[in-house]
Amino acid sequence: MLFETQVEVRANKILGAEIFLLTLHAPDIARAALPGQFVMLQASPSPEPLLRRPMSFCQIGPSGSPATGPETFRILYQVAGSGTRLMTRLVPGDTLSCLGPLGRGFPLLPGGHPRRVVLVAGGIGLAPFPFMAERLRGSGIAWTLLYGARSAGQIVGVDWFRQLGGDPVLVTEDGSVGEKGFVTAPLARMVEEDRDGIEVYACGPDPMLRAVARVCREGGVPCRLSLEAVMPCGFGVCLGCGVEANRPEGGYLRICTDGPVFAGEEIRF
Repeated sequence: MLFETQVEVRANKILGAEIFLLTLHAPDIARAALPGQFVMLQASPSPEPLLRRPMSFCQIGPSGSPATGPETFRILYQVAGSGTRLMTRLVPGDTLSCLGPLGRGFPLLPGGHPRRVVLVAGGIGLAPFPFMAERLRGSGIAWTLLYGARSAGQIVGVDWFRQLGGDPVLVTEDGSVGEKGFVTAPLARMVEEDRDGIEVYACGPDPMLRAVARVCREGGVPCRLSLEAVMPCGFGVCLGCGVEANRPEGGYLRICTDGPVFAGEEIRF
């Protein structure tokens, strides 16, 4: 079910290098949300900027903060332009226009699923995975997080996954924390060691997703990719978020409605 409503800011906390966690009170949206889906969120209480921004659900419901509750959801965002810069000024009590939940999220696997799910996050692509990891744990499905970023200052939220019983594998390009290099290196090792026992869910920048898709394809491992795009509308009308489809007849898929989560073989990189 889709809702268009005013949501109330409950908290807006800085976590790292221009990375924030925004808590919003919106009971209908929070109850309807699924991992991998997103909302179209107004960036400020004023009419400008005109277009709303697409934001993934990061967490749903209670957390350690007294400002949150079971009717809230949280958004992890990084300053990338004027809209997200305005979002950093949000304070408790502000209200924003919000449309959601939108899009096709990650598949919800049945309990006792035989495969282990490997969550591969690049930078702010971590956003949908706290919600997903919580659902996987609730279904009794084993999971591992591979989390890559440029440097230690861009690594946030690791304790969320440890509290869920995970031991995240960290990778930074400069080696300031965890393994030095790219997150696809430990992924390739996992595929080599257990290609029949894992499937991969990934979210991050396009070059990382392209590399993840290649590693999984070569290793015969199923993967799901959550794509990012500028979305003027978020529900398939403007056709502004097309991605080339990997099919004989060609054409394009809309990230907002056909995705944002796609099977790796659906996309032509």
